[in-house]
Amino acid sequence: MISKKRRLFRATVLLLIGAMVAALFPVSEIKASSSFAGGDGTPGNPYLIADPEQFDAIRSNPSAAYKLVADIDLSVYATADGGRGWVPIPSFGGSLDGDGHRIIGLVVNRGDSSRAGLFAYIGGGSVSRLIVADAQVTGNNDSGILAGTIYFGNIDNVYTSGQMSGGGIIGGLAGDVQDTSVSFSGSSVVVSGTDTVGGLIGQFGAYNVSTSSITDSFAEGNVQGTGDYVGGLIGMTLGGTIERSYASGTVEGVGSIGGLLGRGNGSILRDSYAAGSVSGASVVGGLIGSLYEVAFVNCYAVGAVTGDATTGGFGGYDYQSTYERNYWDPALTGQQYGFGYSADFYAATALTEVNRYNAASYSGWDFGGTWADPAGTGYPVLSNNAPMRLAALTAVPDNGTTANLTPAFQSGILQYAVSVASDVASLTFAATAANAGSAIQTTGGTSLLVGDNAASVTVSDPLGIRTPRTYGITIRKLSSSALSSDARLTDLKVDGVAVAGFDSDTHAYTVNAPSTTTSVNVTATTSHPDSTYTVTGGGSLSFGNNAVVVTVTSSDGTVLTYTLTVVRSPFAGGDGTAASPYLVETAQQFDKIRETDYYQKDFRLIADIDLSSFANWDPMYLEGTLDGGGHRITGLKINRPNQDDVGLFNYIYDGAVNDLRIVGANVVGRDQVGILSGWLTSFSASGIHVSGTVKGRNYVGGAFGLSYGPVSSSSSIAEVTGSGNQVGGLVGQNFGIVTESFAEGAVKGAAQVGGLIGYDNGGTITNSFATGAVTATGATAGGLIGDGSSGTYTDNYATGKVQASSAAGGFTGKRTGADLQRNYWNTTTSGKSNGAGTGSSSGMTGLTTAAMKQQSSFASWDFATVWTIAGGKTTPYLQSKKPLGLTDMTVTASTGDAVSVAPSVDNLNSSYSTTVPGSATSVTVTGTPLDSADAVTVIGGTNLISGSNAVTVRLTSANGIDKRDYALEVIRADPSDAGLSALTLSAGSLNPAFAKATITYNVSVPIGTSVLKVTPTVSGAGSTVTVNGADVSSGQASQDLALAVGNTTVTIVVNSADETASRTYTLTVNRPAGSSNANLSALTTTAGSLSPTFSGTVTSYSTPSVGNSTSSVTVRPTVADSTATIKVSVNGGTAVSVNSGSNSSNLALKVGTNNIVVTVTAQDGTTKDYEISVVRSVTLTGLTLSSGTLNPAFGANTTSYAASVGNGVSSLTVRPTTTSVGATISASVNGGTAVSVSSGQNSSPLPLNTGTNTVDVIVTSGMERFPKRIRLP
Repeated sequence: MISKKRRLFRATVLLLIGAMVAALFPVSEIKASSSFAGGDGTPGNPYLIADPEQFDAIRSNPSAAYKLVADIDLSVYATADGGRGWVPIPSFGGSLDGDGHRIIGLVVNRGDSSRAGLFAYIGGGSVSRLIVADAQVTGNNDSGILAGTIYFGNIDNVYTSGQMSGGGIIGGLAGDVQDTSVSFSGSSVVVSGTDTVGGLIGQFGAYNVSTSSITDSFAEGNVQGTGDYVGGLIGMTLGGTIERSYASGTVEGVGSIGGLLGRGNGSILRDSYAAGSVSGASVVGGLIGSLYEVAFVNCYAVGAVTGDATTGGFGGYDYQSTYERNYWDPALTGQQYGFGYSADFYAATALTEVNRYNAASYSGWDFGGTWADPAGTGYPVLSNNAPMRLAALTAVPDNGTTANLTPAFQSGILQYAVSVASDVASLTFAATAANAGSAIQTTGGTSLLVGDNAASVTVSDPLGIRTPRTYGITIRKLSSSALSSDARLTDLKVDGVAVAGFDSDTHAYTVNAPSTTTSVNVTATTSHPDSTYTVTGGGSLSFGNNAVVVTVTSSDGTVLTYTLTVVRSPFAGGDGTAASPYLVETAQQFDKIRETDYYQKDFRLIADIDLSSFANWDPMYLEGTLDGGGHRITGLKINRPNQDDVGLFNYIYDGAVNDLRIVGANVVGRDQVGILSGWLTSFSASGIHVSGTVKGRNYVGGAFGLSYGPVSSSSSIAEVTGSGNQVGGLVGQNFGIVTESFAEGAVKGAAQVGGLIGYDNGGTITNSFATGAVTATGATAGGLIGDGSSGTYTDNYATGKVQASSAAGGFTGKRTGADLQRNYWNTTTSGKSNGAGTGSSSGMTGLTTAAMKQQSSFASWDFATVWTIAGGKTTPYLQSKKPLGLTDMTVTASTGDAVSVAPSVDNLNSSYSTTVPGSATSVTVTGTPLDSADAVTVIGGTNLISGSNAVTVRLTSANGIDKRDYALEVIRADPSDAGLSALTLSAGSLNPAFAKATITYNVSVPIGTSVLKVTPTVSGAGSTVTVNGADVSSGQASQDLALAVGNTTVTIVVNSADETASRTYTLTVNRPAGSSNANLSALTTTAGSLSPTFSGTVTSYSTPSVGNSTSSVTVRPTVADSTATIKVSVNGGTAVSVNSGSNSSNLALKVGTNNIVVTVTAQDGTTKDYEISVVRSVTLTGLTLSSGTLNPAFGANTTSYAASVGNGVSSLTVRPTTTSVGATISASVNGGTAVSVSSGQNSSPLPLNTGTNTVDVIVTSGMERFPKRIRLP
């Protein structure tokens, strides 16, 4: 109950308000007035009101007594006050007796004003026996048709109808009612407002519960609020008593919504009920939404109730209320429980179809007094406050027989049928109304014709307030003279297909329907032609079981029912078995997985699923299997920061999920949080790929918060953040197997933070990797594993940057008893030289970025079936899933220049830069993705400004959701920049050192430097440069620049890209003068002595001839000046260098004369040649005669021989042989003509004279004649 202190405060406030209103509207002196139809305004002789003007005059004396003597039409004021209509009487403290008359034509259009109504405020006054009908009232806050506010008043027998709309605290009768008695009053007003909206009263309160009450009253209009505290009768109570009252209109709102009362505080509700449907977002109840210390006695609720949370058939949320003999109907409310939340969920009793219409079911209720006995025909109604309905209805034929209504009469059923024989001419109806004051009107039933005849019984309110109710009766007059009791069917069909196994005497069947079937058409054939049937249900099938009832009525009223259970599958197909899994095609079907009948079944997606219609997805439990079929789930949004086990599934147990992609998810939870599942146990996951963001506290992972696995071929590119411990890119805490999986998102947490796994306890991790940055605000962070304990880790790697206050490792933050083999981390990108933050780093190898891109670095890894690599471009990636990445990026400026990108493109970096000429206005960027199915788009790159321009190169996966952005900084040179950024020389050095702003330099080169190349690099891309007037490309060497002895000027001119500026750099290159002494001081040769004797001034020499066997000689020259250099050549061949005072290399001699040239070059370039002539002789190596023998025997150096031949020999031949290249041989006899002879061949015959003959054989070198004669005398 409300505290005394609180009641005293409210009473004080109400009294102050009353005093303020009295001050604003002072009481007039009571006296007779000719403006009224009579009376003097005293309670015993009230002013009589007969017209609108007289009623309007009440405002001039609001404390007097008034009485209507006629109906009042206020429509004359409908357009008054600039279209705002009736001006509410500001304050009324007198009495108004309507004497049963009505006020019509009330129009108030004051949406900007509070307290809109017939009266703005009734303070201490009374209104009775008045009807305000068909009113149209619009106000702001505290508004109602009768009055905006009523304090300390008395309202009796006042009724309203029409429409009422406003802001907060709005009611069909009044807005705010405090410490007032309302009795025998009602409203049939359509009411709409924001919050605290009621069909009769918006807000009702009391200082004393016993003095503030609502009794024997009702509200039948529909009520709608856009906010909270909306009720069919009252929006909110603050104390007070409500007795013997009801509400039957529909009620809609957001929170704290009830069929009778939206929110109750410290009130008493007794002998009251609600029958209208109720809907809201949360805290929704059939009778009351939220209730605080409310006493309920003998109340019930039967309207349909719908809400998202905290919903009950009787009440939404209960706190410390008391209950005696209260009920709700689960079938009609649609609620399994009486309360959404209550300390006593059994405070209200559930009604059943069997007992709902029996007085005995309502133990302790006052039937015959307060309540009318329903007698099995409907819910109980109040004896003195009943709606317009019948309590009983019978049909009486004029032939004295009995006619039975079908179905049997119930007050809530409005359509009936009755059959009569052919001899019945008329039919009368005996009807009893539930409300004794009702009017009953019957139509039809006379002059009946064969066939269907229409009749009706209407129950109406003589006051015109309560909603009338009409019962329709179809009188079927038969052509036969007797009625039949045969109510059987001979067949039953669903959508034209006969029900399998149908039999007339079997009354229950089950029919299966696919999810696409939203309705069925049930038809039947009756056994007897005079029987009729009706079909109830089948028009709007829900998923699961749907009851379709075929009611067959024989002509004598006998009724049989056949029940069809139409089972509509909530899925697109399948039966939920492993062989035929349920097929999931829509988000609504996916949501059905959570239901009790399905969560242990097998499922397969056959389409992508968009969950964006679920504003805050409620994680569900799964014990079955889910095959994603390669489809994706999008639109997953979960914001449950105070809830554990959060993800698409909260807990996955004993099954499998595979081949599923969840993209662009946004998941927030507390502990055990992951995009796919908060908790994974006794379950396998394969081919899972997730992206988006995940946030939580402890055990937070991209895909799984906590996993007992196994997990295979899965990945996450989600960003993962945990405020606590055990945070991982793929799994927060792992106890199972993880294989061929990876994570690429950034991971942040307090401790035990890893790129792939936050904390691994005895798990097995193989063939997996992580590339995301890992940050721990506390200790223990690793590129792959934050904290690895007693696990087995083989063939894995990590590349992400790792940061922690301590225990940070490139591969694992902490290692305790784990077995590691062939694991790697990137020492460059991780910033860590140690594989483990604490513990041994054995089994882990640190590699540079370059080494990470080479297959040879990963010894014994399986690159045949598991891994692959783009050599020099990427680190290893899994064959089962190519990551998002580029292998190259090409940038072309609008000038046509192809510009380089730095650093080299790979899968590790996402930031690059390039420089384009100042004349470039845009760039074209292309890239090659690892997966050819991925798409590359470029954002930016047009309308370049000078300096830095941001371009985004976006790589989008084939699924259209996963993305990776590369940041490309395009630096556009200043087109007016005319300068160099670098200048290098092929010889010498700049003095001073190069600076862009320094334009004059000195260069010294060695004396032997006769040419120079310069390489200028422009500072502004697009600038042009010339060297000594010749064009040179930036960064390329110039042409050879000849250097004279002494100073040579080199001029470099740079012109800006826009040709508005230029800059000239001048180089003075000094080449010093040198010695001109090119003399030798000595010269010797292995060919022999020089002739003449050597002298430095003599340059031509010869040597004795050398034998043919001497094929080469050397020379030894000595320079007179040590700065001179020497080169030697022979016979015009290649000159070779010789060190002064040293032998030259062997100089090859030809047969004959050889010319050896010794060239001396002085320091200043002066040259001098010394020549040596060396003759190499020719010779024979063999000589034979065709007759005779040489004497002496042949020798190469012997030139004279003798030989004797017989007298009979008149000629002979000679066969000379030589090895001298190019030599020729001739032979002659006795000074005759010489004939040529080929080496090794016989000569032609040489004629001999009798006696002595001289034969000459001459061998001559090829080019010159240096003969060697061999004579035979």
